[in-house]
Amino acid sequence: MIWKTTVWVDNKKAGTAESLSTPQLFELPPLSPGKHTIVLAIDNRQHYQIGDATHAYTDGTQIIWNGVIGKMEIQAKEQSIRQVKITPDIDGQKVNFMIKLDNTAISQENQLKVAIYFKGKNIAHKNIAVDPNNTYLALPIPHPQLWDEFAPHLYTASVQLVKRNKVMDHYQARFGMRKVTNEQSLLQINNNRIFLRGTLECNIFPLTGHPPMQKEGWIKVMVTAKSYGLNHLRFHSWCPPEAAFNVADSLGMYLQIELPLWATIRKNPDSTQQFLRKEAELILNSYGNHPSFCFFSMGNELEGNFTWLNGLVKDLKSQDNRRLYATTSFSFGQKSWPQPQDQFYVTQWTTKGWVRGQGIFNDKAPSFNSDYRRSIDSIPVPIISHEIGQYSVYPNMQEIKKYTGVLEPLNFIAVKKTLRKRECFLWQIVI
Repeated sequence: MIWKTTVWVDNKKAGTAESLSTPQLFELPPLSPGKHTIVLAIDNRQHYQIGDATHAYTDGTQIIWNGVIGKMEIQAKEQSIRQVKITPDIDGQKVNFMIKLDNTAISQENQLKVAIYFKGKNIAHKNIAVDPNNTYLALPIPHPQLWDEFAPHLYTASVQLVKRNKVMDHYQARFGMRKVTNEQSLLQINNNRIFLRGTLECNIFPLTGHPPMQKEGWIKVMVTAKSYGLNHLRFHSWCPPEAAFNVADSLGMYLQIELPLWATIRKNPDSTQQFLRKEAELILNSYGNHPSFCFFSMGNELEGNFTWLNGLVKDLKSQDNRRLYATTSFSFGQKSWPQPQDQFYVTQWTTKGWVRGQGIFNDKAPSFNSDYRRSIDSIPVPIISHEIGQYSVYPNMQEIKKYTGVLEPLNFIAVKKTLRKRECFLWQIVI
């Protein structure tokens, strides 16, 4: 839903929620047996200054649609599991769990049953008493099958909240035994070096005007990417839905997720910064268990208050260290060197020169013998080139007929008109 939702039950306001990146959840009041009326009011106006071109909120990519996409459901629960954080430890050959419950109705009669499955077989399990705050436990996985782009092995975690042998709530999620590190300024998965071969995913789905909410759409996107030899997708200033993570997990794709932000951060804290902090935490809580969620950037080409950005990244790292973080994906105004909290650095250049950025070929002809080692000498974190493939190409006008959905190919139409004008001009000269 975009952007802010208010829910009423039987003409009484029952709550509000706002997010551009995650499902919106509501706790409804107790309902008596019989018919009830639930009304959703969705306000898709821009509520915070996140930029006019942010791919989570712009007509330039997806449309600023209104309504609900994906699954809508009501669940009746006496007790509930609020969050399960799954942290693999491949060196210790174990999995750490942090389980947070809705403790308003939790008692000593409750118990947690935690299990891990691999290829349908129960390989570890434990029953423990609940903690009224957060429950922590670890389950061993001897000789774990690791997750990466070549062998995306997946485990399944099951957490049951039980009371007098009755299951009150059940959480289930797939996860991978993997760790992402940046030791010696090198990107590594499971202590092995990786080289990112990626592309942008800019939330452009002309037939529907919104991203796929089912796995079939994302299978098409990611299988196509892999067929070109890619292993990495950067979600430019937006976060995809659950289905995208599930497909990426199964295919071994490394995802870079970003906050819905392409703007200048103001000097003084404001409501926009409060929203972004909450949005980042919602993203981590909703999608943090996915092994494909390897990189998290605070937005695209950000400028302004990097003190605030560094503070945000520092806090997020302390909450969740299962991936690498960056304050921004490149910045035209930032000094051309990593920020203190950056664990990877996305840029076109450094203080020492070009890093194969998209603008270098405006000055130099493409070549295969360029050496960029001097530009990245002594850089303290791994470096990722920024949008190096963004060059003008001659458009294929045959693609116009593919636009049979809600969006029009205005860019193709404009180019076609220009070509016709120039064709007429050339014809007049020849005559």
